[in-house]
Amino acid sequence: MDHLRRIGSGKTHGTQQWLERHGAIRVRSDIERKRLYGLPLETPTPEARKADIYSSEASHRTYERLAALARLTLNAGFPTIVDATFLRCADRETFRQLAAECKASFGILAFEAPPDELARRIQRRVQAGNNASDADAAVLKRQLAEREDLGTDERRLVVGCPE
Repeated sequence: MDHLRRIGSGKTHGTQQWLERHGAIRVRSDIERKRLYGLPLETPTPEARKADIYSSEASHRTYERLAALARLTLNAGFPTIVDATFLRCADRETFRQLAAECKASFGILAFEAPPDELARRIQRRVQAGNNASDADAAVLKRQLAEREDLGTDERRLVVGCPE
């Protein structure tokens, strides 16, 4: 099981060919968050709803849903990628433990880009208006401020994009 980091860094795009080639399952936080709250997947969330679906409680529910789905796919024997920002060490550890419980390998795909490039990518995505992600410049700013860097043990788990 692999998981990914940072909005606008190319996580979803960067793993598409690998997923298709190896029959892996990708579980996306953007999609599962919207499913949990009954929102259309490919349209922007109305501003009035964003505070609800991006609250701490909503994020906790989303990561619980991702873990439940990853458990199902891993136990069914599918390689699985969990596509989420994983800003908190505790969330990364939860999924590392899940992989161990399911006797699956675990790695971190640390897609990175400079903040100005991330901002450009996010702006293009916002303008296109056809992506499940609701991330915008404000979300990026908050994530850059709140992220917990990978620890020494986690850095040993970083793998390149498996193409």
